[in-house]
Amino acid sequence: MSIWPDILDTLEAEVALARTLARAQAHAVARQTGPAWEPSADPGPLPADLAGRARRIAAAQVEAVASLREAMGETAARLGQAAPARREARSVYLDVIG
Repeated sequence: MSIWPDILDTLEAEVALARTLARAQAHAVARQTGPAWEPSADPGPLPADLAGRARRIAAAQVEAVASLREAMGETAARLGQAAPARREARSVYLDVIG
């Protein structure tokens, strides 16, 4: 008996799990962040007494972007490490007709 059905069952289950986790992560992020911010049509000039706060927010945004870039780099490095080592290529054929 062929082991391919078991292999394909496992792969299908892993894909389904990955999709579920990706959707769950997207929903969790959406719940935490709320709706996307959109600026008012014309909020007018920034009051002088809020300038310091605005600068702190801008600096925090720059730091957040840097942190996200760092996390993306770390994730990319982990994915690179998780990639299977190249082995001598062997042909594998899947008979989808017969």
